[in-house]
Amino acid sequence: RIPNCPEGMTLRLLLVNLLNCTPMRVSKKFSGEKGVGKRAYKHSHGNLEKEMAELLPLEEAFHRSLGGASRLKLSLLGTSNLVTPLAAKQVLLSKRRSEPDKQPAYAEPYYAGH
Repeated sequence: RIPNCPEGMTLRLLLVNLLNCTPMRVSKKFSGEKGVGKRAYKHSHGNLEKEMAELLPLEEAFHRSLGGASRLKLSLLGTSNLVTPLAAKQVLLSKRRSEPDKQPAYAEPYYAGH
């Protein structure tokens, strides 16, 4: 169970967006027995406080380890004032509804079709 993960997003896609890297970079690291496969997340409407409490110090430490030189755009828990994957998808869908003929300038290609 992962908080703020959009319905239907695969682990590969989640990592690509969180790390702001190319899909192939993730695929190379998780091939063979470690493969991330095609599993997609199903949104859990339950309470995720325990998972969030476990993830927060880890995510904060990861962001600190980057020393501010990061190009990260997303964060599972909004660490470092970054938007969550779920919020980014909601903004993108809202923009698409309000301006169906225009592509948002910041659109993440990885969210296409989700």
